[in-house]
Amino acid sequence: MELTPTVIQEYVELMEGDSAVSAVVIPEITLGNSQVAKIRRYERLNYENTYIESPCFYRKDLATQAGGFDPEVVFYEEATLPYEIEKMGHRKVKAESYILHHEEDFSLTELIRKRYFYAHTLKIYATRYREYANMQLNPSYSLRLFFKRSFWKYLHMALAVIIVKSLEYLSTFLAALRK
Repeated sequence: MELTPTVIQEYVELMEGDSAVSAVVIPEITLGNSQVAKIRRYERLNYENTYIESPCFYRKDLATQAGGFDPEVVFYEEATLPYEIEKMGHRKVKAESYILHHEEDFSLTELIRKRYFYAHTLKIYATRYREYANMQLNPSYSLRLFFKRSFWKYLHMALAVIIVKSLEYLSTFLAALRK
């Protein structure tokens, strides 16, 4: 990942400017010329301002009070801390600056392997973070998001996202069965 030049400054200003802000969502832009990178970039664009997009910058006192990230979870681990902070009644904001997520050589095989590996903590995540898990793990939630947005504007990309997500869900399901 690569931070754009104004990222840190903007996040600090957002946190210092409003004591009610507990975390900052950092938009990510996927870079790469592979088909998988292009598909993931298109998919991420359709997750903006949803529960699938998690904060990456937190107030230290609240992160400590919430217990930090759950060390037993790697499946959607980025959602565990904001879940706890939101339960404490604090809010998150979204920044204008973004992170560049380099996936130049990322292949479909690597993506499926990664999902399969992460799935070994799926049951823990789904049990402890049920509210988020019900959205993030539910294919119909993603499809509903896509239908509400301009997802279908580029039909070939929309179909590619659906195929890749189906393979990810299948890999996750198979890994969960293995446990």
